[in-house]
Amino acid sequence: MKNSILNYKTWLIIISLFSIQSIILTTPINAKKIPNGISILLDGDFPDPTIVKDGDNYYMTTSFGGFPSLMIWQSNDLLHWKRLDYALKTPVAGAVWAPELIKHDGTFYLYFPAGGHIYVMTATNPAGPWSNPQIIEGVSGIDPGHLVDKNGNRYLYIDNGRVVQLSSDGLSISGKETKVYDGWKFSNNYGVECFCLESPKMLYRNGYYYIISAQGGTGGPATSHMASVARSKSPFGPFEDSPYNPLIKTFSPFETWRSKGHATIFEGPKGQWYAIYHGYENGHLPMGRKTLLEPVVWTQDGWIKSGIKNTKKAKDYFFTENTRPKNDDFSSGTLNKQWTFTNANAYNNYKLQNKCLTIMCKQGNINGLMLPMCDKNFEVQFRIIPDQNVETGFVLYYDKNYYAGMILKNGIISGIHKNRQPFGDKISISDTSYFKLTILNYNVYISYSKDGKTWTSYPDAFDVSGYHTNILENFGSLKIAVIGDGNGKIQIDDFKYRTL
Repeated sequence: MKNSILNYKTWLIIISLFSIQSIILTTPINAKKIPNGISILLDGDFPDPTIVKDGDNYYMTTSFGGFPSLMIWQSNDLLHWKRLDYALKTPVAGAVWAPELIKHDGTFYLYFPAGGHIYVMTATNPAGPWSNPQIIEGVSGIDPGHLVDKNGNRYLYIDNGRVVQLSSDGLSISGKETKVYDGWKFSNNYGVECFCLESPKMLYRNGYYYIISAQGGTGGPATSHMASVARSKSPFGPFEDSPYNPLIKTFSPFETWRSKGHATIFEGPKGQWYAIYHGYENGHLPMGRKTLLEPVVWTQDGWIKSGIKNTKKAKDYFFTENTRPKNDDFSSGTLNKQWTFTNANAYNNYKLQNKCLTIMCKQGNINGLMLPMCDKNFEVQFRIIPDQNVETGFVLYYDKNYYAGMILKNGIISGIHKNRQPFGDKISISDTSYFKLTILNYNVYISYSKDGKTWTSYPDAFDVSGYHTNILENFGSLKIAVIGDGNGKIQIDDFKYRTL
């Protein structure tokens, strides 16, 4: 490599000396038995998980930035997951957060909040097709949780301890909103972001209605988030708080996982119960909230508590192959399900033809293709065919205002960083169409090539360790992306990915 800043092997030696744990965490484990510890199910930014069992299969979705949204995942062992399809392919107003996936009377339902409304979609098969989203009139809030009581009545619980009865088809309300729960009053020394009573996930078992709530706030300090448990003999309360609270929580900023919370409790294989939830890996906020799994157990007096016998000694298990990017030459005629787009306009204006992906762009929009960052150290490259009318970026993308990497226009490459600010040298690179990003401990290095074999390093590099929600807000995360701004098109192919 010409003008190389440091040989990759040298970088890896440095990383191995100072961050051995980081490298271990990215190693996939091919386990047949679910470990008695914390497992990563989806590595990368896959927050707010919701899960439903149907026969021998489990189906899961999460909230995630980009469009289309609400990918349905399928597994029969809880460890190995495959993508089925995106459920939400029709744009709605506002960001999509914290869905609830359930099955009732042979129909699958997806409830999710966006723009202050609660939407619902249905399907007879979780792989789709799903109905168009419709607003449930008369209810607003976030984090819907569905419940069917012992008499077959249906309810939708939302943030701040509220509940409203649903119609029998689950598509509208049939009663008035009622506040039924004030939340668990936790200790003042818990170090939270806010009280924030959210994510009511409901369960009926042995005569009790259980409400599993998120509290403490999702961002902020490492110790903020948690999951608490309460129960009642009635869907309307009063609810008694568990003596084993909190069920899930980060107690120290030095733990492996920070801001653990937003849990759903469910029965897994062989009668073992689990909590599925999200959390940030300590030291890796830019990667967003990962989907985590850990065992829980029922006590003799009917409460839920952690199934990890010694949390200080329990080994963390990591499964990264579910979300690790796969090489793609865009020749199959069907877009790989790993991809998503920056917005609906980009999704609705792409074509696969001539072994190439083409995205039409419009001045003032950031249209592009992306996928979540799920490794700390990796190398990624594309072949990008430039359009003189479009400013094309190959970047680590946080949102439309913050991304870092390279931009290309009129045969000139330069860096871009922070709030879309050009950075570094402007270099003429005519007849060059291969571009590579090397990411090492949140440092981004750019290189380019005419043939994809002989590479030249761009002289300026970037640090993106501050690209996370505690600095930039909006609960974003870093994504690998090719984006464009201008009246023209982006043409890309030959995607290659390698973990370092």
